[in-house]
Amino acid sequence: MNRRAFLLAAAASASPARIRAGLLGTRHSHAAGKLKTLLDNPDYEVAAVCEPDPATRKLRETQALYQGLRFVSQDQLLADRSIQLVAVEGQAWDNFAAGQQVIAAGKHLHLEKPPTHQMAPFRELVEEARRRNLLLQTGYIWRFHQGFAAAFEAARQGWLGEVYMLRGVMNTDLNEASRTDIARYAGGMMFELGGHMIDRVVDLWGRPREVRSWIKGPDNTLAVLEYER
Repeated sequence: MNRRAFLLAAAASASPARIRAGLLGTRHSHAAGKLKTLLDNPDYEVAAVCEPDPATRKLRETQALYQGLRFVSQDQLLADRSIQLVAVEGQAWDNFAAGQQVIAAGKHLHLEKPPTHQMAPFRELVEEARRRNLLLQTGYIWRFHQGFAAAFEAARQGWLGEVYMLRGVMNTDLNEASRTDIARYAGGMMFELGGHMIDRVVDLWGRPREVRSWIKGPDNTLAVLEYER
């Protein structure tokens, strides 16, 4: 589901008034961009922000983007029945549990990527959202990027001949603290950013026959997805 469809569906399930949204967590690198998108969109009203970390909350309260916004606890955010949608934008290792609580509270969910490093719990969350007739959107932005869409259409239509290889590279600049954070996961940066690439390859070709990986530190990773052809 792209952003426009997500907004329209959320609006259809709500009253004709603006969609009241909340932000749960602000420490993800995309949090500021997601908040600005909500603030700039006339269909939305940012009803509340929750930052569980006291030091980070104190910092956010001094930043221009957050001026005039109401800061609340997580319990207050989830208990507010007027809030229809919550964007979860905390640290990667905290986001899945927060997303579960958002769905349990009966609210639509935008869950920052990567949603979790375990497939089974994520499938359960998706099914629970479906059961409750709630929308669940993840932050894999390249699913609806116009450039990617054009390239993949060319591949699927045969305009490029038989596409036998797709190569993708994502570079990043991490300080020592960020390396320590991403090292919480065995896949390191392959888990944090490589998921964008993997998501597109699997969309084009499906499940790979074999996956080979080389993890040379949290921010030095390589994976090869092998297919029959």
